[in-house]
Amino acid sequence: ESSGLPVEPSAAFLALRDNTTSSDPSIYLRRNHFNEDIFPLLGEIGVSRDSLQLAWDFTVGSTESITGRLLHMRDDGLARLPSNGPVYYIDLIEDGPSDLIARRIRGTFETPYYTEHPGPNTHLVLDDDGLPVFQGWTNSTFIVNIPVSLVAQGQSGRILQYGHGLFGSETEINGSYLQEIANDYGYVTCATNWWGMDQFDVPAVTTMMLKNLTNCGIIPDRSQQG
Repeated sequence: ESSGLPVEPSAAFLALRDNTTSSDPSIYLRRNHFNEDIFPLLGEIGVSRDSLQLAWDFTVGSTESITGRLLHMRDDGLARLPSNGPVYYIDLIEDGPSDLIARRIRGTFETPYYTEHPGPNTHLVLDDDGLPVFQGWTNSTFIVNIPVSLVAQGQSGRILQYGHGLFGSETEINGSYLQEIANDYGYVTCATNWWGMDQFDVPAVTTMMLKNLTNCGIIPDRSQQG
């Protein structure tokens, strides 16, 4: 503190550290954890219990626990794709949809899925090792915008993949500022809906939040699939 004196521990932490009584029920709920898991560990590295001003622990995730499922789906999915890329279908070609876009292509592509079903309100299907299991193939939509500048110059452009906002959609790629970026810098922009975070997930997520928060896994599970 400003006087240069040591900061005094809070009354709550003193009760935990010194094993004194407290009128706070949460102190008793946490006492065993501190006595068994926190103070002994600090003692092992030479930090005496009576010198502590504050101590706590928190849960972290390993690289494997955070990214393992996603990387497994990526590797498994890529291995299943044809050697010349995913199967896709052109559904609509629009020439000159705006002053900045020369051609807009809408279509669908085949993608592997690892959830109980391809739609919203679903969970990953896991094997005994906790890794996602391939369930089959489904279709997802895409949009590609080719700017006027590339056509006028007769050049190919770099690919810019756009990720939409929370509960948005692939159609955000048609916004004016993205068209300007594509035309000014020569990007072919493309987008698809991010499952788990797109507009089609809103009803399922809303129902989950209002009625059953224990089903919140539908968001990370479908987002990793997405």
